Amino acid sequence: LPAAWVTKALRDCEGADILFTVGVERWMGSGPHDRANEAMASAAASNAAAAFRAFAEWLRSRPVAPEESLACGATHYDLLLRCGHQCVRSRSDLLAEAQQCLEAGCIALEAMATDVAGSWPAVQQRLADEHPSPAEYVGAFEREWRECRRTIMDADIVTWPDWPISYREFPSFTRDAAPFLYYLFYRSPAPLDPYDEYVYVVPPLPAGDPVPHLRAWNRSVIRLNHVLHHGGVGHHVQNWHAYHRATSRVARISAVDCASRIGMFCGGTMAEGWACYATGLMGELDALTPLERVAEQHANVRQLARAVVDLSFHAGSMSFDDAVALFVRRAGMDPNAARAEMVKCSMFPGTAVMYWLGTQGILDLREHMRARRGDDFSLKRFHDELLGHGSIPVPLIARMMAGHAP
Repeated sequence: LPAAWVTKALRDCEGADILFTVGVERWMGSGPHDRANEAMASAAASNAAAAFRAFAEWLRSRPVAPEESLACGATHYDLLLRCGHQCVRSRSDLLAEAQQCLEAGCIALEAMATDVAGSWPAVQQRLADEHPSPAEYVGAFEREWRECRRTIMDADIVTWPDWPISYREFPSFTRDAAPFLYYLFYRSPAPLDPYDEYVYVVPPLPAGDPVPHLRAWNRSVIRLNHVLHHGGVGHHVQNWHAYHRATSRVARISAVDCASRIGMFCGGTMAEGWACYATGLMGELDALTPLERVAEQHANVRQLARAVVDLSFHAGSMSFDDAVALFVRRAGMDPNAARAEMVKCSMFPGTAVMYWLGTQGILDLREHMRARRGDDFSLKRFHDELLGHGSIPVPLIARMMAGHAP
């Protein structure tokens, strides 16, 4: 087994052990429970924790695979592009465009950052300075959510259902395990269950000095990531359209978050493509501050760097270390974060590219439909039609919409 994967898996096992021991004990002490159910839950949790510990020992016993085994290979990667993402363009064609866009994106980022604050580090400093007070922290999420919804509703550019989000702190019984696991702040609601309100969890303020946490979870992070991209017009709105309007079960369930990333590979370009596109859409509506526009451009650069790495590494034209270096140099990542990103990219080939592939696909389709429909083009009608297909590949949706447009 590749050493990088084993290291990550062992950390997951450690988190699971915490969850099924300390976490379950804390959960059982959080309220009244039936004694028989408590005994059953305790026994099941004990068995689960033991299984994870046994699996960790098995992982440690395996021989180490060479670094070359981290890449899936060009043949398999091309299959994922063609069948999973329904992309008819070649890998080499996509890579050339992604590299060109990455270069242009880096130039634009530098120019924007210089114009607004003098440099990208200066932009980061100013963004961190704009954070809520400790008393305002949790409430800031819901205030930004309401403001985002009001902006979209006033512009009337997509149907936003009455499906509210409630932002709350991590449950006490998951807090110790969360840092070790694939623990999502926004985990897509179960698609076949009814919901009046959905809970979006955020980490509580740490004991002691809260300022470092508040600077990391500043206003732009709350707005761009936890409201626009995830809990607002991005994933949450897209999930509703998929669940309630898509005609196939695959289109309804494929983008559901599971134990480790997306439920079905084919849902990725739509789920992530729309969420990234929707965040940029707020910039088109002049709903982002100058600093937030720079932060959004940085997110675009990171998205393009992911695409370049994914398309290159799995085909064997870029080494693991070179990919880490690209993330550091071009996307401005911390070296440790860059390595973690690269481990994830190696484990899930074809997923890092889906952000750019989906976003660019939506933008290209929008301009095609605008040119085709002329004065009859409606942005709201376009968005609702797009989202109504559910979570299936954007390249496939583009062919369907272009082929059936009046």
